[in-house]
This record gives sequence, structure tokens and C-alpha cells, in this order.
Amino acid sequence: MVSSCELTPFETLRKGNIALYWTVPSSRLNGDTLAMDDIGGYIIRISNRRYAFFETYRISDPRLEQLQINDVPINGSELEIATYDTSGRQSPFIRVDLP
Repeated sequence: MVSSCELTPFETLRKGNIALYWTVPSSRLNGDTLAMDDIGGYIIRISNRRYAFFETYRISDPRLEQLQINDVPINGSELEIATYDTSGRQSPFIRVDLP
């Protein structure tokens, strides 16, 4: 029978709100022009392997240039963003480390 138990966390999970800002792309990776009407939207992925946190946001408004995400584990999390076009082609993800 256990009479007492003490837990000592090795690190406190910090959650926070993040605001993302980006510029609408005007060219493809090969240098060809990318018209606004050809952009389908954006995919944003946030992951934190330590806390088994994975979220994906699909934004279908190509004119959007910012997004607020609340209650994200910020210590050790990674954020990635990619653009996709109306034909379904997707750019590589660009990675951003959260503090």
C-alpha cells in the first residue's frame, strides 16, 4: 500500500497565445509568378513531441495574412507553414521554433 507520493515535474508546461503574420507569396519556388487567384490557402502545423500536442490549421482564404492561436504549448514547440495552390500543389513547410 502506498502511503504517500511526491511528484516533481522536470519542466512546467507553458501555454501561451501566438500571433502569426506572413506575406502573401507572389512567386513559386521556380520563380514563376503566383497570382492571388492561384493561391488556395495555407496549412499551419504546430507540434510538441514532448507533450504529444499536434494541431493542423487549414486556412482557405488566400488573402489572410495573420492568425491568432490560443493555448499553445510554447516551450519546445515547432510551427510550420506552407502555401497550397488551387491545383493542390503545396510548397515545402517553413519551420519556426517557438520560444
